[in-house]
Amino acid sequence: MSGELSIEFLSSGDADDLVRLIEEVYGDSYDAEWVYQAPEIARRIDDGELVSAVGRDPDGTAIGHM
Repeated sequence: MSGELSIEFLSSGDADDLVRLIEEVYGDSYDAEWVYQAPEIARRIDDGELVSAVGRDPDGTAIGHM
């Protein structure tokens, strides 16, 4: 991989990225059901209940979350 990674805050419009990351890492075993629901993630981001940072590779794919 060439190019630089970026770190940014996840917006509510990118909630699907977090669902994909959770599924890749945990499958269906994560103990909070809402992390598999993009609309719920988006709501939490919009309401200020969830602040997520994601790492993105040069093509914009989310590759890590914190």
